[in-house]
Amino acid sequence: MKFELLPNEILIKCFQYLNAPDIFYSFDRLNYRFYILIRNIHLHLNFEQVKKPLFDDFCQIIRINPKIKRNIIYLKLLNIGNGEQIESFLSLFPLNEFICLRSLSFISNVFDYTGQKQEQVSPMLTLLPDLYRFYAPKWKIEAKAISKSAIQVLTLWKYCPTSFHPILAVTSSFTSLRILFCSACELQSILNYTPMLKYIKIDRFTEYDKPYDIHYGMQYNMKYNMQCSADGSYTYDFSKICAVRLKQLDLDHSVTSFEFIEQLLKCFPNLKIFSIVAISARNMIDADRWQRLIKFSLPLLRVFNFNFGCYDSESYDNMLIKLSPFQTDFWYQHNWYINYVVDNEFTSVYTIP
Repeated sequence: MKFELLPNEILIKCFQYLNAPDIFYSFDRLNYRFYILIRNIHLHLNFEQVKKPLFDDFCQIIRINPKIKRNIIYLKLLNIGNGEQIESFLSLFPLNEFICLRSLSFISNVFDYTGQKQEQVSPMLTLLPDLYRFYAPKWKIEAKAISKSAIQVLTLWKYCPTSFHPILAVTSSFTSLRILFCSACELQSILNYTPMLKYIKIDRFTEYDKPYDIHYGMQYNMKYNMQCSADGSYTYDFSKICAVRLKQLDLDHSVTSFEFIEQLLKCFPNLKIFSIVAISARNMIDADRWQRLIKFSLPLLRVFNFNFGCYDSESYDNMLIKLSPFQTDFWYQHNWYINYVVDNEFTSVYTIP
């Protein structure tokens, strides 16, 4: 049977796997049936591999056929090697006209330090009732800008869940959050004002930081039990937080102490998956402390992936003695298999997938 003779139901399923520009380029002028069909199906619009002439052509198709905007459920725009797709597209079409959009991605090779793009886009995100996923890894956004949106899965460079002024707190309903950089202060605020989170991934996490706002700094410190340490940085008290919905936490590059991670993990009694990478973290390499923490505070943990490394002047034999507790029955019973390497003064210990 020829492809064009297939019933519409099968054709629609096939089109789900194709990019909208490819569909229109291949089928728009085939016959009247396809002309009507491709204008009445859900469309995935991904400009990642689309050159500027084709980008301009498809934008023109949308302008001639404005009803197509209601059919687009996935939109991906890039500012990497393809010109300014994001600015060009938004100058032609207001986002709020894509009322069925479910997934929106903005990818750039530079960070939006000024927040100008988010100021333009954020108000429109709240007008998209079906928007489930927003991916903009070089953007920073404040919660108040999208607090009324339907977004559940959020990926950003930085996410500010609330101002440092407690009165301006905004509660968000995201269930999945990935951020490229996060400090302890910001994570504490995220946990306080995003109670529905089930998944958190942080590409770079640091324990210490200084308040960003001098005017509100003292109020914020008093509200969240922040204590100033000798070096002028701040530590944080997570003891009053209980994020019972959180099931998975990934810390790709953690600049923290074991004591801080211990305090943090006690906030997640139902945690099932935990991954952490911490280099130059000497006190992380302590099997007995991890065993006690898991046994008494993380009873549901079933996946534990880690990679710890540190520079240490101890002798080779002493390091082997220190690492041997990672080979006890406790770790084998959980199916966590661990390897370690002692090379000159650098020691690494890590789980084997």
